[in-house]
Amino acid sequence: MFKDIGKSILDCILSRIEMFILNRNKKEIKYIEQNKTEELKNKYINHQMSLFQERDNVLIKPKNDIVIKKGILERYAMYSRKDVHDVFAAESNFKAGCGIWGLHGIIRIPNTKDYIFFVTYDTKRGEHKFIEGIDENGIFSWQSQPRQNFKSPDIINFINHDEKINNIYLFKRNSIKESKYMYLGKLKYIEHDLNKENPVWFKWQILDWKNKDYTIESVNTDFNVIEYNLKQFDGIFSIDDIKREYNRISNEQIDELINNEKINGLLECGKKEYIFFDKLNITDKTIEELKKFINNIFERTGKKYLGYKVLYANISLLDEELFKSLKIENKPELLYSIIKYKFNNIYVYTDEFFGKENVPSINEILYDNLKNKKLITFGMVNDVYNELTLSNLSKNDFNEFINEIIDGYYVLDEEKTIISKDEFEISDENFVDVKIILNSLFENKNKLDLNTFKGYMLFPKIKYAWNRYLLKAVIDKYFNNVYRIEEEVIIKKEGAN
Repeated sequence: MFKDIGKSILDCILSRIEMFILNRNKKEIKYIEQNKTEELKNKYINHQMSLFQERDNVLIKPKNDIVIKKGILERYAMYSRKDVHDVFAAESNFKAGCGIWGLHGIIRIPNTKDYIFFVTYDTKRGEHKFIEGIDENGIFSWQSQPRQNFKSPDIINFINHDEKINNIYLFKRNSIKESKYMYLGKLKYIEHDLNKENPVWFKWQILDWKNKDYTIESVNTDFNVIEYNLKQFDGIFSIDDIKREYNRISNEQIDELINNEKINGLLECGKKEYIFFDKLNITDKTIEELKKFINNIFERTGKKYLGYKVLYANISLLDEELFKSLKIENKPELLYSIIKYKFNNIYVYTDEFFGKENVPSINEILYDNLKNKKLITFGMVNDVYNELTLSNLSKNDFNEFINEIIDGYYVLDEEKTIISKDEFEISDENFVDVKIILNSLFENKNKLDLNTFKGYMLFPKIKYAWNRYLLKAVIDKYFNNVYRIEEEVIIKKEGAN
């Protein structure tokens, strides 16, 4: 009797799911009814229902009740960033939402060559959107940070990663709204795209993968009845227009569709706005005039690369007829898209610059302009950035620039003023005074937490104002045989005097 009642309840639930699928997928069902058979319609509904049932059977149940033990992780358990910090670096301080452990997506575990990847699907950094996922074979497609290229130390380590010697631990969450990440296991390097950097694109194998343990993020089938066609849009259209036209299309599908259509002349003409080149009705003569204009700038200035915003300003000021013929008013991004489409094989491109040879990244260009400076401030970097791009530098971009070159510099203050390590110095008299003060501070303890330390007025007056950054710089240069620095904590070395 109870078995019959259970079956009736299940049939009722499945019937409701079928109605939900019919309502949710009206466009797909209508297309099938118009172009296919009733059998195909039933097949489609059955396939969709199987996905509901499959996810109930396959989805692993997150393990929320875990005990944090140093160096030990439980597969498929849910961890906060603090939990992961406590597993690998409990001796250092953790502050939510800032610092390496509270914010970064790539973390090198202290005193090792092991790494942690914190991955959040559908996130953006500036204008870059990360496209990442796992297939049924446990192949994890992943992108580095946008500032990283083939010369970045971490990227070199990743390309040479040997899973038998070092570990990369993968933690994943589906949305920024989720506070915890699921631990999916360790990674093995498979390959990276030799033609893509800033960011670099990788493929990793999740070790000991069993696809029955995990629901695949993107379910791909051979059963595809909807053909997405962007050519139907007249003039400029947006991402929202695509979503309105195809209400079941995912963000991943939109990204893939747009990338695939670029070879057919799909141009970006603003933030999330697009138009096909042939809809602009630009003549071959206009394209030839644009080519001549660009060549003249390279010849006149002797530069090896050119910023597209600077080019846009030059055309608007120097050639009004060309400017009008290109139909780029208030759309510098459209100009750049036209150049990349029509002169694809002539120039090398980055986000901001193009040239006939390898074009350095924006951070490399900034550093090349500032490398002879003893001190580098936000204002100095912004001035160079503004000259190159005709726009102001954001704090995030400035921090990325500092992080990329920091190995040769010390940070001096909260504003991230930096100074070359070779140029940084204090007098012999100041050295003696600082040594005495440090000895007194560590007389009865072996740690100094800079998050709570307020005694900077004790230190002798020098040409820079004392703060935690300056103190870390002084200790690293002059007292590294006695103390070591772990994030915001200064620790006296065992046996040191």
